[in-house]
Amino acid sequence: MSHVLPLVRFVEDDEVFRTSQELLLRTHGFEVEGYGSAQEFLAADDLSRPGCIVLDVRMPGKSGLALQQIMQQRHIDLPIIFLTGHADINVAIASLKKGARDFLLKPVDTQKLLEAIEQTISYDEKRRAGIDGMQRIREGLKLLSERETEILTFFLQGLSDRIVAARLQL
Repeated sequence: MSHVLPLVRFVEDDEVFRTSQELLLRTHGFEVEGYGSAQEFLAADDLSRPGCIVLDVRMPGKSGLALQQIMQQRHIDLPIIFLTGHADINVAIASLKKGARDFLLKPVDTQKLLEAIEQTISYDEKRRAGIDGMQRIREGLKLLSERETEILTFFLQGLSDRIVAARLQL
């Protein structure tokens, strides 16, 4: 299985700021795709790629918070780092309660942004590995015979080999 590199999606309506941040992230080894609006992101992004979204809170059209809500409704499970030029504690709390991974203020400190992205990508990779691992377990369980399932159930209850053998009259 080939490993897909994580993608940082940078959704920001200020083109100069977005372009400078994309360049910064690329120089630090990240693969980046920039979008000028929530609508552009929804229309063009490869949502299956792991990674994260760095998302401006206030944008014309759909705001970052509106995009977060749309993503939840559509079950798009990419972790979000919000950026804003307006320190609004209520917006920050609301976004974090709805699952955002971080909330940073502009002008954003480069080191804080890089750390937030690294941590968020790591979170997404671990989450996806867990989902993939659970899927493999489910598929493997389907392959077990009725007897094998019975034996596994005993072991999952914490019973020893000896007790399992006695219960199965082996």
